[in-house]
Amino acid sequence: MDVRKQTAYMALHDQERFIDSPHSDEPKIVRTSSPLKSWRRLFLLLIVGILAIIVSFTIYRFYAGRRHIDQCGTTATEARAKGCHFEMTGFSWLPKECLDLTVEAEFLELDLHYYRDLNYTQEAPLEEVRRGDGHGYFVKQDYHRAHCAFLFKKLHKAISSGNKVDGLISSVHHTSHCVHMLLASPNFRSDVAQVAFTKWPYCGKNGGYNVEWAKQGEWTD
Repeated sequence: MDVRKQTAYMALHDQERFIDSPHSDEPKIVRTSSPLKSWRRLFLLLIVGILAIIVSFTIYRFYAGRRHIDQCGTTATEARAKGCHFEMTGFSWLPKECLDLTVEAEFLELDLHYYRDLNYTQEAPLEEVRRGDGHGYFVKQDYHRAHCAFLFKKLHKAISSGNKVDGLISSVHHTSHCVHMLLASPNFRSDVAQVAFTKWPYCGKNGGYNVEWAKQGEWTD
């Protein structure tokens, strides 16, 4: 090594020792990041933050979409606000998880009649009845027999397919009532005004609001 290279090497070595020495009064060399690297780091943090927000929102929407309404309230207005539908077969406001549109369509093909008065003089059009407003309508025995038969079909289909069952037809009380109705003579209670009253059952468990004739305006389980 020639003299100039050796001198330069020794000078550099001495300078490094001097800078690293805790006894040095000279300011230490501090390395700073370039502006370009700082902006890159900030940009990456921004991208990560945006992705985190998107993922969080997607997860929220996924689970929010899977949430279900297990009961439709106590009025037609409240039921509609919850996205529920009025089912003529059971005269019930139900979430979509407890509807059987096929059975409902078959039931609506029957020639049944609904009346606004107990004397059966003011027949209501089907479009009005299907809105599910009010407390219900006066009906005759043929409605009750059809109501029971088609709800038995709905119950059987729901159980066999693993679908949820509404709280009206899942109860033994309603099944016993329907067995009695189906075994009775066609003229049973022909001299008594009968009512199809509006109900708000649970979806997936027994009971609900206003589901039993003897407990009008009450919750049952």
